[in-house]
Amino acid sequence: MKLKNAPTCSVIENNESIRFDSLSNLIDDVKNQIYIFKEDKLIEESKENLELVKRSNVRSHTLKQYQNDYNDIKKEYKELINYLKYLKGVK
Repeated sequence: MKLKNAPTCSVIENNESIRFDSLSNLIDDVKNQIYIFKEDKLIEESKENLELVKRSNVRSHTLKQYQNDYNDIKKEYKELINYLKYLKGVK
């Protein structure tokens, strides 16, 4: 199922367990992905790791890597939220 003008969502595109057979299944799966982000506290954990690395005496390359990881997780979460809003608007 290819939705016209759908926002990109790398979390969904790279997830083989997402069901694209119906819009309601897709919405449920996106909600589940958002729940995983919240329940596992992925954003908070990534931010804590970044803060620990900032306080440590590490190379700039390592700090940059943790910063990128944190930014990627925030971006993925935002993509999921936007994608869910889009899907609900398609109904």
